[in-house]
Amino acid sequence: MIYRIIPSLGWNVSVLGYGGWELGLDGWGNVNPKNCTKILEKAIESGINLIDTAPVYGNGLSEKVIGDVTAGIREKLFIITKCGLVNDGGRIIHSLKRESIQREIESSLNRLKTGYIDIYQIHYPDPATDIEETADVLNELKKSGLIRAIGLCNMDIDNLKKYHSACGAVTLQNRNNYLQPENPAVTEYCAANKIGYIAYSPLAQGLLTDNIGVDYRMFKRDIRRFNNLFNNQTDFRKAINEREKLGRPLSGNAIRFALRSNTTVSCLVSTVNENHLKSNIESINSLNRISDYPGF
Repeated sequence: MIYRIIPSLGWNVSVLGYGGWELGLDGWGNVNPKNCTKILEKAIESGINLIDTAPVYGNGLSEKVIGDVTAGIREKLFIITKCGLVNDGGRIIHSLKRESIQREIESSLNRLKTGYIDIYQIHYPDPATDIEETADVLNELKKSGLIRAIGLCNMDIDNLKKYHSACGAVTLQNRNNYLQPENPAVTEYCAANKIGYIAYSPLAQGLLTDNIGVDYRMFKRDIRRFNNLFNNQTDFRKAINEREKLGRPLSGNAIRFALRSNTTVSCLVSTVNENHLKSNIESINSLNRISDYPGF
């Protein structure tokens, strides 16, 4: 495994991180719950030390699985979770208010079976809550030792500047892949302010793999229905054609694309399939240095 340093923290994190979304099961199709524990264990054994999750992934199930697996090796890992998306009677709402964050952190700590979160991330901006209120409670949690650092997710350049200035965030987790590349202004801001960039969805929810072909049809609760690449047949077929420019191995080159910038400290891949995990890890381990990755 190859590791990179989060600039403001000095932590060595694996360039391939484990995304815990699929551990929540909901929206991912034919996922075998019995495989979840085994695959996460194999990921850790392979050198992955950055594990990402969120309370809304399976209404806490993802955090619970991670807590069960990592309880005995907690100090060897960097576990990051989020706040700001809340399940309100089956309806997901945005809330970064003080009371909401305080409830969320307590529940996350219990499910993860830990006394602290390495990076506690704002899942999405919440325009209905004053940023200073959010910043105050996050910094109080940091001062108390319940969280070690503050991170951001899903921020455009304007929100990134505002939330970073108020919260002192040290990481940003945004979607970034060959078909949905990041705005260069975002990564430039991260580089200038020593913010470690974490790329999620480097495989475009499977579209940048050979597992999804032109005949793919979404099932009723498919999480991909929220992805613009999938919910329009014209755009879907264009994406299928565009991905061929990456060359083979498709998933390996997609991961390399996500890691092409030195600002990117890790990319998160969510999987509960042993063969997929093995392939993703091999795409990293086949190279001696990040600088060996081909340019795009």
